[in-house]
Amino acid sequence: MDGRLGSKEFLITRRSVSLVLGSGGARGLAHIGVIRWLEEHGYAIRVISGASMGALIGGVYAAGKLDIYTQWVRALTKRDVLHLLQLTLNRRGLSSGERLMQTLRQLLGDVA
Repeated sequence: MDGRLGSKEFLITRRSVSLVLGSGGARGLAHIGVIRWLEEHGYAIRVISGASMGALIGGVYAAGKLDIYTQWVRALTKRDVLHLLQLTLNRRGLSSGERLMQTLRQLLGDVA
């Protein structure tokens, strides 16, 4: 499946699922394995939603960019992750997320 939820394949497939993906930072990357397993076993993903990391994985999948994202994540080092997180101590949280969002925009392009 090409990652597009409205594809013709979905419309003719009886084995379909709706996924709700949870949060969990690096643990949320396990969602990629679940998506791959479902695809390999003939399931069409009808609807996908998530929170935090689950929302990111769901959005990347829906945009058809899961392969690109997976390759990028596999190449990250601990140092890369710390740089992307841009850790800060302020009232808004531990990370602004700006550096990560900018990197994802460069990697994935305009997926809207």
